[in-house]
Amino acid sequence: KGAVAAVALSDEAGAEQGDHRRQQSIKRSTELTDRVFQQCMESKDDSEGTCSLVVSLEGGPSAKYKIAAAQAAFNSFDSNISGWYFGGLCTGETLGQRIACVREVCAAVPSGTIPRIVFSSPSPEEAVMLICAGADVIDGGWPISLANHGKAMLTSE
Repeated sequence: KGAVAAVALSDEAGAEQGDHRRQQSIKRSTELTDRVFQQCMESKDDSEGTCSLVVSLEGGPSAKYKIAAAQAAFNSFDSNISGWYFGGLCTGETLGQRIACVREVCAAVPSGTIPRIVFSSPSPEEAVMLICAGADVIDGGWPISLANHGKAMLTSE
């Protein structure tokens, strides 16, 4: 049997948001994920197997809140989690804060066959730092952003 994948919607809280807003983003994202999961389960037929989720880890650039979001997801979806998405990054925090957050969360969430995904990496250097911090998949949006501004990256070779 196969699996039907669903990517959960998220309610992202930025770096400037306070604790209440970050906690609210975790609650809302968990509720949205639950709705997506239930719709996925209701829409598939038995031959398709189970639904698999890519869960958004919310809470802005705070490792504490992202770990709490992961725990909430585990409590609700456990074996149906097929990936972790770091929501709420690149929203005003420093590069050092972003890397530290990814490192701490990656150490706390299960890895192995479950990819840890970071979007919005603004440079190749940061992509390498995120991978060293534990991210498995990096959004390559920076080449598109460069191209949209009439720029390109060239090598000397």
